[in-house]
Amino acid sequence: MVSPLSAEWLQGIYSYIPAELCKVWSKSLQDLTKEAEENYIYAIKKSIVDYILLDPMEQQRLEITISPKMSNSAGWHHFPWHESVKAAYVKLKNKLHITHPVMSKVLLHFYTKYANFRLLDIDNLMHIVPMKMNEFLNHIRSEARKKSEELQETWLRDCCDIVTQNRENIESEMPQDEKLRRKKMDHLFCCLATLMSNLQRSIVEASIADLVKMVEVYDEGNHYEGNCPSDDVWLIEKPHLILLFVKPFLKESDVSFNPSVEEIVCGFDNTVDSLVISVQQMARIETFLFQVIESVSYIHQFSTNHEVAHLVLSQLYLKES
Repeated sequence: MVSPLSAEWLQGIYSYIPAELCKVWSKSLQDLTKEAEENYIYAIKKSIVDYILLDPMEQQRLEITISPKMSNSAGWHHFPWHESVKAAYVKLKNKLHITHPVMSKVLLHFYTKYANFRLLDIDNLMHIVPMKMNEFLNHIRSEARKKSEELQETWLRDCCDIVTQNRENIESEMPQDEKLRRKKMDHLFCCLATLMSNLQRSIVEASIADLVKMVEVYDEGNHYEGNCPSDDVWLIEKPHLILLFVKPFLKESDVSFNPSVEEIVCGFDNTVDSLVISVQQMARIETFLFQVIESVSYIHQFSTNHEVAHLVLSQLYLKES
């Protein structure tokens, strides 16, 4: 005796069908339900027989021989890509260490604690402007240098702690041969340096993006939309970033501005470069982990000629023009 198809299951299936369709196609729904019940009973009976025939003794008793099922190789007698996939897997595991627990922990720690870290404080900067162009540039350089030092003192130490806490995990994957051990350890720390370089670059890019947003406010000049007090006459002004000095020439009926547009463009160019350069001398964590280091290596640098820097400068030039 096989238990029939559960009424609760059928009701669950019917609940996904709009009520209007159930009424219009009631006969089709009854036929479909009957067919489903018959298929269900057949499948249950077949599965019971298949399970019984798994026993060789039952096959012998019933005089039924079950041939082994052939594997479906999708039309191939073998998989020609298997060896290449296996070789790629071994290379990734031994050289790239992309799935190593240390990598994921460094990544998670960064986005948990340093995702909003910036090399300059825009809110504070807007409270002290306007400034002369050289004062503006010196302020950015000073603040970026301090933030970079803070990043080295905290983030790099945190990464060292993560490596130290996972020392046993790292040691367990290292070969016993000293030469191979040194080579594989070097691969591991190179991968870690690449990851940290990408995270460091994200900080620089976010800081430069904040600078661009600050300048974008002046894209429409002093344009203002809103209700002004009816009992007062006043001019809405945005705080200037750079102090401009005007020198009139009465004879020529002309004026000159100091600094000039070219000098302001050059100043913002140097400002972006300052943000990039501030993180270029950040040592790799091997410097802090090992006592004997032949030469200090640095995290891969984010160049001032990087495409992101050029893109940002082009945006700044458009705003200034």
